[in-house]
Amino acid sequence: QQPTVASATGPGLPEDAREAFRRAEALCERQRFAEAVPMFQHVLKILGGGGGHEAQAPPEVTAEVWAHLGVAVQSLDRVPEAIECYRRAVSLDGSLHVCFANLATLHAYLHESERALEYISEAIALDSSNQTYVQIRQHLLDSSS
Repeated sequence: QQPTVASATGPGLPEDAREAFRRAEALCERQRFAEAVPMFQHVLKILGGGGGHEAQAPPEVTAEVWAHLGVAVQSLDRVPEAIECYRRAVSLDGSLHVCFANLATLHAYLHESERALEYISEAIALDSSNQTYVQIRQHLLDSSS
């Protein structure tokens, strides 16, 4: 699932970061994920969130870029990288329920049911009306019994 991003293209960001993010997003829309990955990484570098330095952008903005990078690398079947991206995203913004759900499905894919259940429970706690999350949780419970 794709996170929703408004702030990564909003005011208050350096223009070069905003433009690179828009280009990366457009590449993803055209399924050109391999080309989008380095652009998202470039945005993170501009924002200061990619090298262990103190982020210069608001954490929720940097989190959204990490989330989009996660979607791109997941689309390239780079599961461990996607997991790391989503973990970084939720560590910066704990309200990104889509990232928790993506973490759940990736851990389920890796046959790590306990972790998957933890993550889908986080997603449901943030968006309890999301029936997809409820179905994922039920599937995980059925699979683990």
